[in-house]
Amino acid sequence: MIFMRRYAPDILPQGEHAKNEFNFSLHFIRSALAEKSPEESRTIIQYLMNIVRNDLKYSLLANVIYSREHGTVNFRGTFFPFEYPDERGQMKHLPCTEEPIRRVDFAQDFVIVVPWDIKRLARAITYFINNTFTYIWQSHTGYYYTNVDFAYIGTGRHSSSVGSVMKKGIVYVKEVDITPLFDCIYTDGIDWYSTFTGKRISTLLDFRVGVLFELAKKLHQLTG
Repeated sequence: MIFMRRYAPDILPQGEHAKNEFNFSLHFIRSALAEKSPEESRTIIQYLMNIVRNDLKYSLLANVIYSREHGTVNFRGTFFPFEYPDERGQMKHLPCTEEPIRRVDFAQDFVIVVPWDIKRLARAITYFINNTFTYIWQSHTGYYYTNVDFAYIGTGRHSSSVGSVMKKGIVYVKEVDITPLFDCIYTDGIDWYSTFTGKRISTLLDFRVGVLFELAKKLHQLTG
């Protein structure tokens, strides 16, 4: 994953601060789930995942408002490693559909988008006054990550960001199954590492993605 920052002040937790936030989150999760039944644990985990997804979504959406022109967070890549080593050290690839078969409804699904130009965003907002969202497969591309249950739209970001807030529109994206990662990687809130060797794999975009990963893993263990 490549993470780039232009001229914006830091809005995403970095370094030791991110690690501390991540570790505190894990401590909170363990405390919240202590001595709870499976049904209670599932309800708590789903509640916490909703909070973290919304926090991540709206902090990235709002950055364009707080930053100087072209100063927003800009990143390319994926939220989770698409390549990872298994217990034998062989590199594996995450299951991902070749075509955008996953239907994402802005009214129902969590969608993460990072608009970067306030003028384009304003035009997209006013467009929605008298028009509906139009899905164009060449212009709206992204991934839906199973288990953590959110979509990331990497192109068509301004129209998609407005659609996600107004909860209007539908897009189709590729679906990525992150289940194989649960046994093979972990994070410290800063980077992804191999469970088997402890070697660094790649940079974690945001500690909240790591929190979602841990919550999804616990939910997966509960549901089998």
